[in-house]
Amino acid sequence: MTEITYSTVAAAAESIEQEGHEPGVRSVRDKLGGGSHTTINPFLRKWKEARAARDESSIDIDPAVSDLWRAQVAKAMAQASRKAELRAKEAEDAFDELAKQMAETQAQLNASNASLATTQAQLLQHQGLLQANEREMDALKARTAATVAEADQRAERERAQAEAVRQELVRASLRLEQVPDLQAALDQSRQLLKASHDDVARAQLSEAVATSHADAQKQRANETAARESRLGQQLQRLQEAREKALEADRASQKEILRLSTMMSALDARCAVQGAEIDRLRDAQKDIGDSRDAAATLTSPQYD
Repeated sequence: MTEITYSTVAAAAESIEQEGHEPGVRSVRDKLGGGSHTTINPFLRKWKEARAARDESSIDIDPAVSDLWRAQVAKAMAQASRKAELRAKEAEDAFDELAKQMAETQAQLNASNASLATTQAQLLQHQGLLQANEREMDALKARTAATVAEADQRAERERAQAEAVRQELVRASLRLEQVPDLQAALDQSRQLLKASHDDVARAQLSEAVATSHADAQKQRANETAARESRLGQQLQRLQEAREKALEADRASQKEILRLSTMMSALDARCAVQGAEIDRLRDAQKDIGDSRDAAATLTSPQYD
């Protein structure tokens, strides 16, 4: 680039004028191959003033008119120069602002390209994660199905145990129903024993009153005594049977309590198993829904 001086600017302006064009800051700068507006403009203005003075000196006019003309020309040139400088400054500011905006736009474009590349990489990574999640959900679905099947089998076993306990309760209830019959037999034996005592008393009284009938009364007394002995033995057996029945009743009550407790525990376990089965089925359904959603996200319309 040529050094920017008055001589180089004047030479460039003369060359442009000889080519039939009016020299300007842009054309002079192009001719010199560079330079700023603020550097070229003062030299160019000085050259134009010198050219105007040179043109005026070649005309033979009245000095007063010449002075007035030069003053008017100088004033007009000064005004034009100020306007030109202002427009040049505005143009330079606009150019600088445009260059700044272009630089910012380029930076934003570069950032957008980098963000796009990052997003594409993340998308590929997410697709890989979705595929891995799909495989994991398939495995989880299989494990859940196996767990549900096992829970169903366990619940079936619990129901069978509960049914066995119910049947045992029925048998225990039947045994308990026999206890009132034993109690009735015991009461009847007691009544018979009391009747025997009454018969003995009446026999003894008859023996004391009627000696003539002593043999008959004695025989009757013996029969009554034998009957009383038999009734006593029967009463003893009934008492033993009653004790056994009471013992069986207490054992049955304990068994009923134990079976009731077991029944409650089994019912609770059945309820827990049912809730667990429902939860596993809901989880299985959620896995299926998640798998469908993942398949939708990886479909071509989301690429």
